Amino acid sequence: MSNQQIRIEAMDDLDEMQDRFYGSVEELAPAMDLSVDDERGELGDVNISDVRIDGDRVHISYGYEWTAYYGCSDMNVYQEEEGYFSGRLVDGFWVFEKHVPVASRMIA
Repeated sequence: MSNQQIRIEAMDDLDEMQDRFYGSVEELAPAMDLSVDDERGELGDVNISDVRIDGDRVHISYGYEWTAYYGCSDMNVYQEEEGYFSGRLVDGFWVFEKHVPVASRMIA
């Protein structure tokens, strides 16, 4: 197993497998892009909103919120974001690649 992968043991019952994914936010979080577009931003709640199993592929949608405090209620930021990622069934395990953030570039 690669350190860049998340593996979750497959279940025969697809409904139970879907429920397992819905309850695995912490385990699956490394596969999610939980970017916060503010240097003062703090990540809030993360939830899985949809799970679709299609043969040997699974597609998972998620949402998260973040806030940034600037000391004044009219300047504070609250943002909700959405994303998705996919995994594949390999040798009895659902395998997901960990998200690798893209380095930001500074243009001089």
